[in-house]
This record gives sequence, C-alpha cells and structure tokens, in this order.
Amino acid sequence: MFTNSPATDLAERDRLGDAAVRLQGMGLYLFPVDHPHSPSPSCLRMHHPDTLKAERDKGEPHQRGKHPTLKWSACASNSRETAERWYGTGLRNIGIACSPSGLLVLDDDTGTVLTDLCADHDRPVPRTFVVNTREGRRHHWFRQPQHPLGNGLGALAGRGFDIRGGVTATSEYGGYVVAPGSRHETGAVYEAVDWDAEIIPVPGWIENLVRAQPERYAGEGGSCCWVRILGVIADLLAQTEGNRDNHLWWSACRLADAVAEGADENMVRGVLATAAERIGLTAWDAENKLTRALRGVAA
Repeated sequence: MFTNSPATDLAERDRLGDAAVRLQGMGLYLFPVDHPHSPSPSCLRMHHPDTLKAERDKGEPHQRGKHPTLKWSACASNSRETAERWYGTGLRNIGIACSPSGLLVLDDDTGTVLTDLCADHDRPVPRTFVVNTREGRRHHWFRQPQHPLGNGLGALAGRGFDIRGGVTATSEYGGYVVAPGSRHETGAVYEAVDWDAEIIPVPGWIENLVRAQPERYAGEGGSCCWVRILGVIADLLAQTEGNRDNHLWWSACRLADAVAEGADENMVRGVLATAAERIGLTAWDAENKLTRALRGVAA
C-alpha cells in the first residue's frame, strides 16, 4: 500500500523518472498525467468548471491517475530534457500519445480476451510489449500499419477490448494510454511484463478485424443510425462559445440513444471526444457526459 511521506514521495518520483527516460528512449512521446497521491489533482485546470461543479454537487469523487495535466495532443514530447523536467519534480504519472509514437494499444479488460480471440481464429498469441495495469487487465502494444488505425473497434466490438490508436478521419488526435511506471488510484502500479520485449507490428489478421464493420455498427436503423450521429456531431461543432458545454450534454444524450439502438459505444465515445476537443472542451468532459447519459438510458 502506497502511503505519502517525503521518503516514499521521493522514491516514487525517482521510479517514475526512470520509467519516463526509458520510455523516451524507446522513441515514444510522453506527457504528464495526474498522480493519485499528489496533494491535489493537477489535471483540474484541463476540465470545464461546469464538469467539476457537477461532480461536487453529486458528491462524486474526481477520478485520479489517468487525466493529462496539459493539452496532451499538442505537448507530447520525445525530448529527454523535457521528460527529465516533467518527472524530476513532483509526482506525475506518465501518458503516451499513441499517434506520434506510432502505437496501437489493445486494452484487454480481463487479461484473457486477446488469448480467447486468438484461439477463436486459430492464431498464436502475438509476442509483443505488454503492460499489466490492474486486477489482471493488460495493455498489448503494437506498431501501427502503414495506414494507421484509430480508436474504433471494428469487428472487435463486444469482445472486451478497448483500443487507442492514431489520427484518423473520426479521431483528430488519436488516443493515449497510461504508461508502465504509473500508479493507479487503487494503488496498483502499471508494470511492463518485459521491458526488453519488442513492440511488433500489429498482425494483419487483427488489423483486418479492427478495420471491419461490426454487425451491430449500424444498429436497428441501418445506416440511418450513423447519419443521425454525424448530424448530432455537426450540430455540436457549430456551437458558439457560451453554449458549448450545455450542447455537449444534449449531444451525449442523443448519442446514448444511438448506442442503445446498436451503435458501437467505443466508436461513439471516440467521435464525441474528438468533437469536444475541437470546440475547446475536453475528451474527459465528453466521456463523463456520455457515461451519465448511458446510465439514464439504462435506468
């Protein structure tokens, strides 16, 4: 169990600094992420005040350990000097921007989902760089193909995966992951299974599955479901300052309805997050509002 004290804080900072330099040396682009045991959330300035007020009003604790402390899509860096500056003072977790790093990360919710998928397709489990996150969960890291994959799941929808990838037509910034060395708010540390493992190119058969259109992608309304989603996003992008946050909530409610009709939830989340960032809000605002809207649909 991690407990704050000057000695443990220094050891934690040194450990994170060593991991950051190692990741930078692998050619990856890093940025600082809030650490769950820093005195106060260092990511708060990146969130809309209305979002924080809603959390306080509802008595919901602000999630720690996963949120960037700056605009990650613009500030991610592969500079060793920058990494040493970010992680040499204070407690900060490590984020990796997937697009400039050339990464496609499969987030395995149970730790066995990729193994099960390989068995279903009679394929060997790829031997690549793997990160144990918490409670048996794993991140499998791959190099992007020539035409990068984004955050969409394709035919992997419903299999227990999440995906973080590069810039695509529906994902302006791509995604990010919390890196090994970081600490989860539960106290667990993200750990590389083997720091010397190669990050291999994504196998072609997995690439094909991610690019494929899932059966439930269009929903009961066929392509009309996604025509409606794109209309909601277009309306959101057209909003002027002062009305954007309220309209983001309206958009989240409309998209929650689309998910209930069969649209892929992870793809909807990616599209809404991209739109939110484009109009000056944050991806976390979009994620939070869509989660709340989905709870309302399920209620």
